[in-house]
Amino acid sequence: MKPHLSRLLGRSAEACVCPMAAVIATFTFATEAGAQVRKEDNLDTLGLATSWIGGAAAPGIADIAQWDDQLTGANTSDLGATPSSWLGIKVLSPTGAVGITGTSPGILTLGASGIDLSAATQNLTIGSPLILGGAQTWKVASGRVLRVNTAGAAAISGVGPLTLTGPGQVRIGGTGGTYTFTGGISVGGGTGTNNIAATGAPSTTNTNLFIDLAAISPGTALTLGLPALTTNGGIIHTNGGTGSGTTAYIPNFASINVAAGNTSFTMQRGSSARAIFQFQGTPARAAGATVNFRDDISGSGASNANSGGYRMATAANVNGVVPWATYNTTSTGIAWFVAAGTGNNGTSAPTLTASTATSLGTATQNSNVVTDVAIGASTSVNTIRFNDGSSRTVTIDPAATLSIGAGAILVTNNGSANQTITGGKIVGGSPGSGSGKDLIIHQHHNSSTFTIASEIADYSEVVGETTVVTPTPLTKSGAGKLAIGGAATYTGNTFVNAGTLLVNGTLTGSPLVKVNRGGALGGTGSVTAPVTVNGSIAPGTSVGTLTTGPVTFNAGSTLAIELNTYAGTSDKLVTSGITTGGSMVNLTLTDVGGDVTLANGTKFTLVDYAGTWSGTDLLTYAGFPLENHTTIALGANTYFVDYADAAVDGTALTLTVTGAPVLTPYLVWSDSFALQLPNPADRQPTADPDKDGKPNSFEFALDGNPASFTNAGKISVSTLDSNDAGSDRELSVTLAVRNGAVLATQPDGSVTLTVDDIVYTIQGSQNLVDWNEAISEVTPPTPLVPAANIGWTARTFQVTDSNGLPSRRFLQVSVTP
Repeated sequence: MKPHLSRLLGRSAEACVCPMAAVIATFTFATEAGAQVRKEDNLDTLGLATSWIGGAAAPGIADIAQWDDQLTGANTSDLGATPSSWLGIKVLSPTGAVGITGTSPGILTLGASGIDLSAATQNLTIGSPLILGGAQTWKVASGRVLRVNTAGAAAISGVGPLTLTGPGQVRIGGTGGTYTFTGGISVGGGTGTNNIAATGAPSTTNTNLFIDLAAISPGTALTLGLPALTTNGGIIHTNGGTGSGTTAYIPNFASINVAAGNTSFTMQRGSSARAIFQFQGTPARAAGATVNFRDDISGSGASNANSGGYRMATAANVNGVVPWATYNTTSTGIAWFVAAGTGNNGTSAPTLTASTATSLGTATQNSNVVTDVAIGASTSVNTIRFNDGSSRTVTIDPAATLSIGAGAILVTNNGSANQTITGGKIVGGSPGSGSGKDLIIHQHHNSSTFTIASEIADYSEVVGETTVVTPTPLTKSGAGKLAIGGAATYTGNTFVNAGTLLVNGTLTGSPLVKVNRGGALGGTGSVTAPVTVNGSIAPGTSVGTLTTGPVTFNAGSTLAIELNTYAGTSDKLVTSGITTGGSMVNLTLTDVGGDVTLANGTKFTLVDYAGTWSGTDLLTYAGFPLENHTTIALGANTYFVDYADAAVDGTALTLTVTGAPVLTPYLVWSDSFALQLPNPADRQPTADPDKDGKPNSFEFALDGNPASFTNAGKISVSTLDSNDAGSDRELSVTLAVRNGAVLATQPDGSVTLTVDDIVYTIQGSQNLVDWNEAISEVTPPTPLVPAANIGWTARTFQVTDSNGLPSRRFLQVSVTP
């Protein structure tokens, strides 16, 4: 244990009226609260002093048991027969995995520090009964796993709640294990927004909470405390067994509370297994919170809420699906939103009404859009699903309003088909959040773009003689892109939980846009509201400009910018103010213009903002702080960074090319093909990207196209009369030569032209052995078809004595870079 030293001193001897013996120093020792007690490199029982460095005593209720680089290999030790109470557990960097067993029987009580694997390089497995001594947090780093595989009763008991944070995995499940702690589980996750694939097995590695029901005693109902499971993003996975006829397992929660962000539930079970998420109470969902349920049946089992899936003990569900979730099985491909208070826990999916050319259905129906639809008057429909492999458009009359009763539009797996709602107005409904007339757009396993070109407006209704307007919050979840193409006037907040929200029109009424981790905001339009970024801002749809209110970049967020060096353009964020979360805000730069070498002084404006940019709140680039007035490299160019460039309108973060190499004629020519040859290696002088046998240097010399197999340069040969004096035919060649080439006659009769470090040599021969025939230039030259480009000139040469072709003659043209 670490000693605590204190000194108590009296007054000096000169001033003291007490005996000299009273002027003494006293020392007291105590254990520091929360001290780290480090594990010794042995497998001794954890209750023994010899198991810990120093050997003074085993950790107690005020100590944190720590496994670190003192350990030279895997380390699994038993608690022993005496119950242990620790403040917490921390794993740092041992050489091997860490294990705690409790076979003697061993019981461990953990205090408020919980379990910390936030900086761990190894996994931790606990096989002893755990007692939660109070509210605590378990933190797990990315790629790390914390397992509790305690066999028998009381795997985890005590008083919670238990909060799980970080992108790593907490995995619970043991034969006969029961979980009786109170307070429930709060899953904060780390990724928070993963979209679960519509087909194929769900991820069991990138999971924040993994409930291994197959490892819990068959037939046991799993009860995970009261009052609820609380989610705040992340992924929760249940393994219910993979074989046919597997005994039923039921993860049973009093209720579910869904906080900000998107939470993904995944499940894997055998074809006849029961693995049911059972929620007893009424679900609670905060505005902007979404859940994605994914039920993957291993085998050919049919969709059946009574034999597996997700269920509520209220009427606010259909087929085990809470009102604001999607549901999918590999056998049926069901993916749907349902309204609160509809359906029951039956075995059938919600009834789908196929759209017609003029109707989506009624206010109580769920519409499957299978054709283009033209709506001529205001109407309501419960929910809308786009599930067609072809692009579909719903067109609303300019004077009409489309109300989505359950507030949900679902775009499912439809390949690259882009769906559109255009014209009129669209308003949300009430999907059970209690937060107003929400409008939720969920793109389930979808990579295409769904566009709402209609005005997105608040819900308006007449109550008595009063018109009541209810704000509409808009939530975007799931992969894929949602494009707001028109005017969005709704006055609820905007939440981007996953995928990308493209504002290509105007978003004027929403008081806040919140981009959660895993979501992105982009587009070429304007957003009036303040923007809070936990995910990323990526202006443009390709390269473009996005205008917003003040932007707050929280720690871990990203500013994603595309440059086009070929066109000399870049994405730009125009905002009324910038606040960053320090050096953890990431700048990513992508050159979509083929990595063209630019001239010194070429400037890109990344962010145009009002106010000042704090010098202590800089971005990071490539993992390092991006300091002001430093340089960074991207591809062929080096850029000078300026956070407060006064050379543009307002104040801006700019990148200006500096220290550029000399832009040689060859470099300018090769970079002009950057769109066809985006890989810079294909534009090197010795490369032959079109595989025509001619290197790029040869094609440059003759005004060719290095991206075309059929164009290795402009050159033509003729035995007709050239443009010289007389009318005799002669053997001549016309070729595109770089401007300014200097002609020289060589002793062997050949001629050379030299320019830009290129030497063109034209030789003549009678026998293909001796190349010593005299060559002369013909002026004016014979025109080239097609004509030479700017920078090249057509020049014609002939074998001097070939007039009248007295005998066989040959020409040879060579190019030396």
